[in-house]
Amino acid sequence: MPKLVEQGIAVLGMKSMGDGTSSRVNGNSVECLHYALNLPVSVVITGCESMERLDQAMEAARTFGRWIRPNIRSAHEDEAAA
Repeated sequence: MPKLVEQGIAVLGMKSMGDGTSSRVNGNSVECLHYALNLPVSVVITGCESMERLDQAMEAARTFGRWIRPNIRSAHEDEAAA
């Protein structure tokens, strides 16, 4: 991703929660979307195939805030331990 960003190429984030049913996802769907939004992407595309998913996306947008580096590192460590 850094090379794409350097070259001004938009990065699209998709499948921020894998297939949406993965037991490997630590935390909840809103946290997964927050993580994806903190990456150097231009947009995160989230599925809204149900009202529950739409509500999760809306909650993520309402509560979104930039993470500091240690929080991102912690999320990576949690994923690796799963």
